[in-house]
Amino acid sequence: MAEQYTKIESVFDLMSLEQFSQFDEKTVLKAVTEAIAEQIQDLQDTIYQLLTEKHLNSAIGAQLDVLGRIIGRPRRGYNDQQYRDLLKLQVGINTSTGAPGSVVPIIKTITGSSTVDIFEDYPAAASAVVNGNNVSSELLSELELTGPAGVDMSIRAIYGDDAFGFEDADNALGYSDIGDPSSGGQYVDFIEV
Repeated sequence: MAEQYTKIESVFDLMSLEQFSQFDEKTVLKAVTEAIAEQIQDLQDTIYQLLTEKHLNSAIGAQLDVLGRIIGRPRRGYNDQQYRDLLKLQVGINTSTGAPGSVVPIIKTITGSSTVDIFEDYPAAASAVVNGNNVSSELLSELELTGPAGVDMSIRAIYGDDAFGFEDADNALGYSDIGDPSSGGQYVDFIEV
């Protein structure tokens, strides 16, 4: 929301009569225009502040607490960034349909991943393979709430470009050479949620 709005730095410049030469000698009109512009500028500054400071991505402190009450997630001692991440997750939980199309963006946001691959695991489970760097069991423990009811979720985190994978896996390295153990891929971290 904050990115959509452009702040007007000077309302008076927008209202300026200097572009109209017939008003050059009208000092009273100029003074009235300045007074009105000053009041409009104060109003515009306040509205812009409301738009930007109440947005989830830029809110801090008490503003985050208010958003948390609206979203349905109390702070419980988290710092602003942790709480912001939890609020984003809660928004995802509140709006998720459980379909992969609605779960993948939530996982990307929470983990900071550029790619998320979801795999079905029989009988009623799913695994997500992510390449993000914000993979904490605390955040991910609530990820299960974004999926369909009765489906277990697990996360496999790939860090860097040296992940282990077989021939059909994109950008994955296979087994290492006997003479060079560092040439192969690294197994992923597995986080059960």
